[in-house]
Amino acid sequence: MKGIIFNEFLEFAEQVESASFADSLIQNTSPASGGAYTAIGTYDYCELVDMVVEWSKQKARPVPELLHDFGEHVFGRFVAGYPEFFDGIDDAFAFLDTLENRIHAEVRKLYPEANPPRFDTVRHGEDIMRLHYTSLRCLGDFASGLLQGCIKHFGGGIRVAVSDQTGKRGDVLFELTRT
Repeated sequence: MKGIIFNEFLEFAEQVESASFADSLIQNTSPASGGAYTAIGTYDYCELVDMVVEWSKQKARPVPELLHDFGEHVFGRFVAGYPEFFDGIDDAFAFLDTLENRIHAEVRKLYPEANPPRFDTVRHGEDIMRLHYTSLRCLGDFASGLLQGCIKHFGGGIRVAVSDQTGKRGDVLFELTRT
């Protein structure tokens, strides 16, 4: 997993809790990287999972809730940091259709060793989309937060039904319906 995600996570922990709390996540989990992440470096995603679990223990917040909220945060940062991916797009469905063939294709060009999750979309008319998330990292709750951040960014008006295909959050089907 790219270091930018770790950096965003620690910034999120600082915003929600405090800088000393974010430091305590690193100290209490003793990540192999030492907790020093460069944006373009690649790190074991288990370090992130360990910090999320530690946060959950310290603050009695469920892991799925933390991952979801973090996903929403990251989407907002994505909008701010990469506005070119939003040029000419005024609709959540249209944006989601670009994830795999535009955004993740660009990630793979820049970082050939990257292994981003897959987001496959299928439209069923104008008002229904199925988005299939697959990842070995099993961060479906994070993907759900990203999706909610996207929907909010484009003005809402979309209901989401979630179906975990494996029970492990690594194969999740989201059905989006315009309301």
